[in-house]
Amino acid sequence: SNFCLQIEDYENCFKHSRNGLEIAKEIGIRPSEASAYYNIGTCHFFKGEQELAISHLNKAIEIYIEIFGENHSHTISAINTLKRAEQFPDSNKMTKMKFK
Repeated sequence: SNFCLQIEDYENCFKHSRNGLEIAKEIGIRPSEASAYYNIGTCHFFKGEQELAISHLNKAIEIYIEIFGENHSHTISAINTLKRAEQFPDSNKMTKMKFK
């Protein structure tokens, strides 16, 4: 899903992230569950869907804090993305990852 996100293939990003989320929940892999929520939230942010982005990013942050704490790189990344989604919803296209 990360690759799909980077090439702006949002539908496949959603598909792969949701599949990963289902599997992670079913077998109890919390880090993968958080990552799936993060990818779904980021995809919504890049599509300009602020409310959905915030909802999914908050779920990712909750799980990351539970597992890793507040100072882990995954938690910090999700918090920073959440802040951008909350404060600058129209900047989504400018903050997107791109291949160099």
